[in-house]
Amino acid sequence: MGIFLNALFTISLSLFLAAPLMAGPYDTGFGQLLSRDAAATAVPLPLPPVPEAQRSDECVELPSIGCYYSGAPAGAAVRLLIYYRGWVSDTNYPGSGLSGGHISGRADILRSSRAALSFYKLKQLAMEKRIAVLVTGSSDISVKRSDVDRLQAGLGVTFGSVSVAAHSGGYVGLSSSIDSFSGLDKIILLDPFYSDFSAKIGAQVRQGAVCTGFYTPHNAARYKQFFSGIGCRAEARTSPDDHEHYVPASLLKSF
Repeated sequence: MGIFLNALFTISLSLFLAAPLMAGPYDTGFGQLLSRDAAATAVPLPLPPVPEAQRSDECVELPSIGCYYSGAPAGAAVRLLIYYRGWVSDTNYPGSGLSGGHISGRADILRSSRAALSFYKLKQLAMEKRIAVLVTGSSDISVKRSDVDRLQAGLGVTFGSVSVAAHSGGYVGLSSSIDSFSGLDKIILLDPFYSDFSAKIGAQVRQGAVCTGFYTPHNAARYKQFFSGIGCRAEARTSPDDHEHYVPASLLKSF
């Protein structure tokens, strides 16, 4: 039954949901910025209700976006975390054959998002904190408020709050979509300080969002120059290895 419901949910989303890959800079991993043109356009249609997907043991595919996993109890107002993944590397997805900040193709986007769910312990986070997570499969994929509304309608649930987290190059997806939201609960910045998108974060903080996260030495100067004065409480980490390995702990602290 679970396999059937997953398949039904995926087919439904394939018909009605596509996520835009927004134009804008993306992170090379060394602070260098490149640009990418939009590759898809979202279709503003309602999704058919498939509430059973709320109870799937898998991270259920959201075509062109990534995947969705819920640890929230049935019937509750769900707290949603949108996780904008960073670049794919041999550290966070060894032996995958994938790399970089632009992952394309439905199958690769799905496996990249599921790899992020596993490596960064997002499933454990969802279960422990009783939340749902939507994980992107490429750092340049944006998830806008309209996508969340259609997902909410399709699942037949109510998202009681929406939080966002961006790791590393995932700032590209976040910065290209965050303006579509109002009333965000949390903004978690997981060492994504490769560009100055602080004005967009500051606007959300002034609306009441709590901004947390961390930065490592190679991003310290940019964090202090652009982000330290906008109300974010990012933790200073001293080890470069924390760029990848401190993500789960930072997420747990933020919730």
